[in-house]
Amino acid sequence: MSIIKRFFITSGTYFIGNVLSKLIAFFLLPLYTFYFSPEEFGEYDLVVTIISFFAPIAFFQIWDGIFRFSFDKAEIDEKYAVITNSYVVMVLGFTIYTFAFGVLGSTISFNYMWLVYLYGIAIAFQYQYTFISRSFMKNNLFVMSGLLNSIFSAVINITLITKFEFGLESLYIASIVGSLVQIFIIEISLNPLKKINFAKLNLNLQLNMIKFSFPLCIAAVAYWMLSGYTKIVILQNLGSYSNGLFAVAFRFTSMIAIVVTVFQYAWNEMAYLMVGDKNRLLKYQKGINYIFNAVLIGSSIFMLIIKIIFPYFINSAYYEALMIIPLALIGVAANAFANFVGTIFMAEKITKWIFWTTLVASGVNFVMLWILTPIFGLQGSVAALCISFITLAILRLIKVWRIFKINLSYSCIIYISLLLVTVLIFYKVDNTITLSICILMLFGVALYSLKNIFLVFLKKFINSNKYI
Repeated sequence: MSIIKRFFITSGTYFIGNVLSKLIAFFLLPLYTFYFSPEEFGEYDLVVTIISFFAPIAFFQIWDGIFRFSFDKAEIDEKYAVITNSYVVMVLGFTIYTFAFGVLGSTISFNYMWLVYLYGIAIAFQYQYTFISRSFMKNNLFVMSGLLNSIFSAVINITLITKFEFGLESLYIASIVGSLVQIFIIEISLNPLKKINFAKLNLNLQLNMIKFSFPLCIAAVAYWMLSGYTKIVILQNLGSYSNGLFAVAFRFTSMIAIVVTVFQYAWNEMAYLMVGDKNRLLKYQKGINYIFNAVLIGSSIFMLIIKIIFPYFINSAYYEALMIIPLALIGVAANAFANFVGTIFMAEKITKWIFWTTLVASGVNFVMLWILTPIFGLQGSVAALCISFITLAILRLIKVWRIFKINLSYSCIIYISLLLVTVLIFYKVDNTITLSICILMLFGVALYSLKNIFLVFLKKFINSNKYI
């Protein structure tokens, strides 16, 4: 199968699963905002942010090493050898996580401590298993197991909250059970535990995977200084109420991540397969330009859609969150694009630049937070994060230009201008009909601007004998 055809097939598979999973989570927002106050939801979101940052570090984010190194292996047995060695690192990570959590728990008091502890372990092993499925390019398995994870989590949440009147603990329980369901499905399908072969243990391979993953792990620490630290500053300066508004706003804006994540999963696979391709730099450049255009147009469309549907989905107690949507959405879009560019560094095994660019962006966020938050409140905090994510994207673009001579086309100015006009419309226009017309116009721009992608898709799937 050609790389381009695989890219579109993989993108389609991820799109179906990812959209459905995200929609399930999205439609639970009315439930959360009805039963939990902004203060409660803000507290939960902060704890999840801390653990989601803490767990991957303890486990050396070894799943990234599995995914990358498995693409260097042609034989199935060799891929399982990579996985076998990853379990050694996972055991070490489990020990580190347990010890560190005990220390953390003695200094910071969480509600539902055991559930929080198990949540972190479940997340780590879920990552491990999802990357195992992707390493074997079992994309249908990855997507369907993730979808079942979302369905089980949603059913458990709805049942515990509405029938048994559980509080925030229901969110942890549902997430843990959903993760276990996904792990179980992948285990019975690929049998990674059954395939463990101690004769294949290789210290050099383990060290090389850690060497590859460690900069990503340290980058996760720096990355926490972006989104995670922002929540800490908001909590300290503005309180749990504002943290709840922040959490809801970013739940909404994560919709744009659906589009980018879909293509990034496929891009990961394609970039690793293209490592030996002499023309890969040209393909990298085309991919970056297409995604940049798609992200900006998609952000413009989502921004106006959110303006229309927000009052129908969210309890009135959270209405102030609507005002930070544009800045939050731009920040999320810039971060998603930066992660897409970062895939090139991973494919070329120069992950140190992911770390350094994230570190600088984190420093920008740290400074801007303490300047803007006291002056502009929650808007200032979100603006600081937005500026930092834009800085991250720019730094990575500069680096790929210096190393690979890859850059954006001048047409990017048009899409940036379009996004800025959409922000103005968001704040100035309240009429639903006018907003709907603007959305239709943006869809027209998207169809025209990304026509080459749609043409490729049609040629691949309607007429399989024609290729670009």
